[in-house]
Formats: sequence, structure tokens, C-alpha cells
Amino acid sequence: RVFCRVKPNPSSVAQVASDGSSIRIYQDSKPYEFNFDKVFTPDSTQSDIFAQVSDLVQSALDGYNVCLFSYGQTGAGKTHTMQGISAPGQEGIIPRSIAKILRTV
Repeated sequence: RVFCRVKPNPSSVAQVASDGSSIRIYQDSKPYEFNFDKVFTPDSTQSDIFAQVSDLVQSALDGYNVCLFSYGQTGAGKTHTMQGISAPGQEGIIPRSIAKILRTV
């Protein structure tokens, strides 16, 4: 599965389609469309994102090899998505995954 998270930015050139699986980016007034399994809008929460990937943690606990790869330009929000911040409800994928593992074992 391939997901895309659109970073909140008031001057963003990305538009998320209503179907939640594609984005359109404009460069020099020319549109480019990209399709994904899921596109997270700028108002998506850390919880929304973990809900989509938490099955991977369960698969790892069940003995399967899994990989979650975060890719993007510097400043795109990879660390925020993966680690989050220490405020309640703002934890990223990594601390939520560890918590799920510790609750399970």
C-alpha cells in the first residue's frame, strides 16, 4: 500500500481529490495528478494515520516481515508523522506502534 500525507501549508499547491486517493499538484499552471491507496488531508490527525498502518504492527506480531518506509523532501513532515510530539494525542507512528506491541506481549 502507498499512502500520501499532505502537509498543512496555506500556500500549498496540492489539492486532495474528494475520493481520498489522489492529489493534483500545479506547477507553472500545469496540473499533475498522482494516485495512491490513501491520501491524508492536511487536517488528518496522527490517530487517523496510525489507524491505517496499525495492521502492519499486528502482522509483525504475527510473525510476518513488514516495512514502513517514509520518504519525502526535507521539511515535508516525515519525522512528525513517524515520531510526532510528546503532547497527548500527538504521538507518531513509532511511539504508537511500541505502545501497541507492549500492550500485546
